[in-house]
Amino acid sequence: MLLLSTAALLILSSWVLGRLPDFPPQQLIPIFLLGMMLISLRGLERSRVLSWGAARLEGGRSPLSKLVGISLFLSTFLGIDATLLTLLPLVIGMKLNHRILAGVLVALSAHVGAALTPVGTPQNLFIFHRYSPGIGEFILLMVPFALGFSFLYLSIAQIYDKKSPPLDPSPPLHSFRPRPARIYGALFLLSVAAALHLLPWWSSGIVVGYGVWRDREALRIDYSLLATFVLFVGLAENISQLIPGSLLRTEHTFLLAAALSQGISNVPATLLLQHFTPHWQALLWGVNAGGFGTPVASMANLITLRIFAKSVSGREYRRFRRLFLLGNILSLLAALILYRIFWGLLHGNGG
Repeated sequence: MLLLSTAALLILSSWVLGRLPDFPPQQLIPIFLLGMMLISLRGLERSRVLSWGAARLEGGRSPLSKLVGISLFLSTFLGIDATLLTLLPLVIGMKLNHRILAGVLVALSAHVGAALTPVGTPQNLFIFHRYSPGIGEFILLMVPFALGFSFLYLSIAQIYDKKSPPLDPSPPLHSFRPRPARIYGALFLLSVAAALHLLPWWSSGIVVGYGVWRDREALRIDYSLLATFVLFVGLAENISQLIPGSLLRTEHTFLLAAALSQGISNVPATLLLQHFTPHWQALLWGVNAGGFGTPVASMANLITLRIFAKSVSGREYRRFRRLFLLGNILSLLAALILYRIFWGLLHGNGG
């Protein structure tokens, strides 16, 4: 539905303008890189290394704190979607006293860890390639966001861990395959290096070449998502022609990015607003803060709800959905407060 509605809006806006949109190569390169990372992550998933490693940490004390820590760590390096698809099924299968809370904390923590790096989320990747900041500058800007929420979620997890007895570990359902794990781990690092401008972007094409040559199953990724991002690029370019102007103040960029994300999701908000603002710092914080909130504020929210809807009873899913929505709304409010606290740092010279 998202793909079809985006295509319909693109056709309508092109008809109003009387021309087809441009698809600048610099906007399409991040989508290509994202596809290469998804293929390599699909290969890692099929090697079972992620679920095997996570399952081995199930036993012992402080299970919620462990899960939050693992989610923060994995999402920083592997991205939000791979982390959710790896950890949430594990949470659902664990013998936890607070399983619903654990699922909410894991999902929210994945959002926070992924916000820290250029390759953690699609919106981060688009901003990194559009504005070309330094890697260190990018990460440093998001450190207050990551540290603030990490402290919050770990504190909540520790409070509930103190009330829970230690768990006996469950054996992993599948043993991982070391050789594919090593190969796809190397291919993922290659894709990340290309995304961070450490290698030419086209060098990551080795990933799809290996898939065609040796592992066609790894090529079974969500191409409709990539196609939707391509259509977003054209739609954003059309809208920028229909609404000329710019956002001259950073606080306007931040607030509009967070608000738009609630209705159209943070990736489309990123692609649209980058046409109007030079303030990438405020845009970065706005779309990552805006990923909290409504279920459609980010693709990750929809992935989380879909996993629980398919895996638990209707009653438990309704309880999870209510707590997940509450956690998102409170996190959005906390993100607004954090932005205010670090106002001067985030504005730099462009206030």
